[in-house]
Parts: sequence; C-alpha cells; structure tokens
Amino acid sequence: MSNFPCSFLVLKEAYAQPQFYKEVDESELEFHFVDFQQKKPIRLKVELSEASHFEPWFYQDAPTILSSDAYYKSLAQLLTYLAKAEQNKVVFSRAQLFDLALKPLELFEKLCEAYPAAVVYLFSHPTCGTWLGASPETLLTFKGQTLETASLAGTLTYKDLGDFGEKEKLEQEIVTNYIIETLNSVPGISNLEKSPRKTIRAGNLKHLYTAIKGRSTVPLPLDMLLEKLHPTPAVAGNPKNEALELISSLEQYDRSYYTGYFGLKNGREGHFWVNLRCAQLISAKQICLYAGGGIIAASVPESEWSETENKMQTILNVMR
Repeated sequence: MSNFPCSFLVLKEAYAQPQFYKEVDESELEFHFVDFQQKKPIRLKVELSEASHFEPWFYQDAPTILSSDAYYKSLAQLLTYLAKAEQNKVVFSRAQLFDLALKPLELFEKLCEAYPAAVVYLFSHPTCGTWLGASPETLLTFKGQTLETASLAGTLTYKDLGDFGEKEKLEQEIVTNYIIETLNSVPGISNLEKSPRKTIRAGNLKHLYTAIKGRSTVPLPLDMLLEKLHPTPAVAGNPKNEALELISSLEQYDRSYYTGYFGLKNGREGHFWVNLRCAQLISAKQICLYAGGGIIAASVPESEWSETENKMQTILNVMR
C-alpha cells in the first residue's frame, strides 16, 4: 500500500476497550471487510496503533431506497413464492436514509457505551467508504484446534413479554442445521456440539441463540471455511442458491457490505463477525441504515416492516 494512512479502523470486542489499528506493508495481522456477495473483499495488513485524528472520511453514494409501498409490493411477490415452498426462508432487507449530526468517532463512542456486549467497529477506506456497526453475531472464531460459531435468528423487542413463536423457532432451527451440515462437510472438522437454544439480548432486541463448537484435526484454510459458511440462512435464506436469486431479483438494491462479515486474522487463527446493525455514512450529514428479517410462508408483512424499524433503532437510539 502507499500514501499511508489511507484507511481508518477502530474495533471494540465485547466487554473490551476499543483498539485502533493502522495499515502497514507487512504484518501477520489482517483486517478483513467482506461484502455480502464476496465480490469486493477488502483485506488489509494492520497493526495496533495509538488513537489518531483522521481526515477526510471516505464516502460512497447511497444505495437505492425503497418506499414502503415498493417494499410491500416486493414482499408480496416473495410471499407468493414461499406459499409454494413452505420449508424455505428468504432474508429480505431494505435501506433508509437519515440526517446525521454526530461525527463518525462520536457515533462510534456512543455505540460502544450503549452496547458493551456488541462488537462495535468504525472503518473508512476509499474502496467502500465509511461504515460502522454494533454486531451481535459471530460468524466464526478459530483458535488452535478449536472453532466456534453460533446460530442467531428470530427477533423480538426486548420489552416484549411474549415468548418466541413457531415462526422464529423455525427460522433459528434452519440456521442451526445449515451451520452444522456445512461444518460436517469439511474434512478435518470433528466433535461438533451445539448448546441448548436460549434467548439472548442484543441492545433493544432479543434473539434465539445456539452456540456451536468443534475441533479441527488438521490445519484448515480459514478463508475457505468462511466462504463455505457465508452467507448463512440468518442473512440469506435456505436453500441458499434459491434465496440468493430471490434477493437479487426482489430487494432492488445493492446490500454492499451489509450482511457481509468483518474481522481480524492472525495466521491460521481469526475472529469474524456478521456485519449486522450497521450503517454507511453517505456524507458528513447523512447516514444510511440497513435492516432485514427472515421471511417464511407464515410471515406478516406489517410485522416484517416493524422488525426492520426495530433493528434500525440500534443506531438511531444513539443518534438522538
């Protein structure tokens, strides 16, 4: 790379202090920022750095923004398809623009304060612009011979006193089964175990969660493993190829790095998270929030719109 510093990265893991990183020519440590379609991955060699002033921030154009009428029309088409495929699931999402009064680092700091259990990041690069988020979901952790991941799906507001229904339980079960089947298909992975399903809190929301652990008896190419796992049914759907085709034809916008993944890799070890509860800074005064939900045949359109609004509150709550 040349013209350092040409990017900015600060990342806070769960219940930890934020760590600043700088881009360097040579390092064992790499930061990966991968888009949903895995066509525009950014991989930078980095090392720990002191907090520093960064200007100017990089910006990219906003994606296509669907009106509520257009969203419901596309969702109706999706539900018509799913009525004939009741075991299938498709994650349907949208983007929305909001005014922004905070500077990027101020917004990052507020997210850290509001969501100590989340992985919070702020990343600016000429290829992707400026993104930040507070993700509740691990895609993959690989250390030594141990790998860990999780199935996270189903959404209710945290204040909702009701229990998860069959829709949410089915969504989460689809994700769990996909992850286990995918890992079982990789030679060298063994001793897969899953925890009992439980409910966890993520900001103003709660989700169904199952931890999944296993071991590797041989060295595994980490990038290959990530490519096989991503996208899970939690962000795409099931069956995967059919879901991806429907997302491409019906969502009517480019997700870009939303529902992709990011993380740090050190040799054969690494920790990666799904890029959820995230936002793209369109300018110094405007921000684009992304959110989606799992759609099955029994989904109610108005409830799905409300779910996207609730998920956007993760960042909206700290912008006020």
